[in-house]
Amino acid sequence: MSQAADQPEPPPDPDIRTAPVRPALSSSLPTPLDLIDHSRPRSIKFAVWLWVLGALAGLAVLAYFGTRFPDVRDAVRQTVRDDNPTRSAASVDRIVNTIMAVTFGLIVVPPVLILLLTPFMACRRNGARILLAIVGVPAPLVATVAVALMTVDTGVHPVGPALAVSAQAVLVASGLIAMFRPKANAWYRSRPLRP
Repeated sequence: MSQAADQPEPPPDPDIRTAPVRPALSSSLPTPLDLIDHSRPRSIKFAVWLWVLGALAGLAVLAYFGTRFPDVRDAVRQTVRDDNPTRSAASVDRIVNTIMAVTFGLIVVPPVLILLLTPFMACRRNGARILLAIVGVPAPLVATVAVALMTVDTGVHPVGPALAVSAQAVLVASGLIAMFRPKANAWYRSRPLRP
């Protein structure tokens, strides 16, 4: 006996015209997610603008730092030399470069992180909202330290950077409050899970 005789014949291919009608894949009943208002609350829209303006106020301090960079560098160099006159020139340059790099980092990093995280917060990413709060709260304090480092022994009392730091503090605090309002919290909690 051959193996072909043992196997039954395959059924003929069904014709599309004779195939049964497939039932609909969805129901006409609303799901709980359909009942939730998914539009972005006004407090989140407002928080986005507050965070962006707060970051721009922090970058205004950077602009001031850029205009005062040579004066600040010379003042820091003189302070380091006065602190210990026996230091070598290479040692003084290393200390001055470290202080200037730390000051620059303190000015640049928080506003840039705020500008990077704000769109994700606006797109309903709760992790970005939490990171924004973690980065945003110390940002005005960090900018204050940077302004203090810029004015060490320079004899200049900058009103502009002080106002920018104050504006940043107010904007960040307002953005933080707006971001955690009850409607905003409900909006973040109602985010549908991705598959």
